Amino acid sequence: MITDDYSRRVVNYEEMHDITKDQLEKFVEAARISTGNIVLDAMAGYGTVTKTILRFAKKERLDITVKMLDRSIEQLHRPEASEIPGAVERIVCDMPRGLEQFGTMSVDRVLMKQGLYEVPKEEQARVITEIYRILKPKGIFVGWHINIDDKQDQTAFQEVIQRKDALAGYKELAARRYFFRVDELHHYLGEAGFCRIERLDHWEFSLDTKKVKAQEFSGKEEAWEEWCKFSDARLNIFYRIRRESGEKVVYHLGHQSIIRATKRLKVAPYC
Repeated sequence: MITDDYSRRVVNYEEMHDITKDQLEKFVEAARISTGNIVLDAMAGYGTVTKTILRFAKKERLDITVKMLDRSIEQLHRPEASEIPGAVERIVCDMPRGLEQFGTMSVDRVLMKQGLYEVPKEEQARVITEIYRILKPKGIFVGWHINIDDKQDQTAFQEVIQRKDALAGYKELAARRYFFRVDELHHYLGEAGFCRIERLDHWEFSLDTKKVKAQEFSGKEEAWEEWCKFSDARLNIFYRIRRESGEKVVYHLGHQSIIRATKRLKVAPYC
C-alpha cells in the first residue's frame, strides 16, 4: 500500500545526523565536476546536495546544468529548496523509473546521498545499472553510504530502523527500505560495469535517540520509548555511549563514507 510517507515525512537530515558543510563540500568535490557537465542529484529530497553543487559551481566559475530527481514533489519544493533557481529542472518520479527518463550516455555526473536505501532490495541493482547506462564514458557516480560490513550488524541495524519507521507511523518506509552491506554495493557497481571504485572520505555515523525523537516522534512519547527499549536490546552488539541524561542515548554505528565509481571508456575493454 502506498502511503506517501516520503512526502509527509519532514525531517532535517543534516541536523539529525550531524552532517556538516565541510562533509557536503567533500561529497560534491569528489564528483570532479567541470564546465559543460550535466549533473544529476538523484533522490534529491529538499535539495541540500543541489545547493552545495551550485555553490561549488559558482565558486569555481563553472557553467553546468543541474537536475534534481525525487519521487516527492513536496520534498522538492520544501522551503529549504526555495533558493534553488528555477533553471534547475525538478523531475518527480520514483526509482528506478526516474532514471529511465534519461537517454543513454546523457549525463556526466550522478550524485546520490543516502538514497539507495530507500529503494527495495530487489530494485537496488537496477538503480545502479541505470545510473551506469545514463552516464557518459568516463562519467562519475558518487554515493554517500553507511559502511555496514557484517551480516549480524546489518540485521540489527535494519530491524532497529524498521521498528523506528513503523512506530513513527511510516509503514511504507518500514516495508521498502533495505540497508545494504558494503560488499553488496560493490557487487552492484561491478555488475553494472563500473571499473574503478574508490572509497574516499569517511566519518562516524551515529544514531542519537533524542534527535530522532525531535525529528520523527513529535507527540508520540510512548512510541519513542518503545523504540528506545527495542534499540537497546538489538544494538548491544555495538559500542554505546550515554550522554546527558538517561533520556538520550547515542549509538556509534561505525562510519559512513563517500564512494566514487567511474564508467569505463566505451571502446576499452579495461580501464
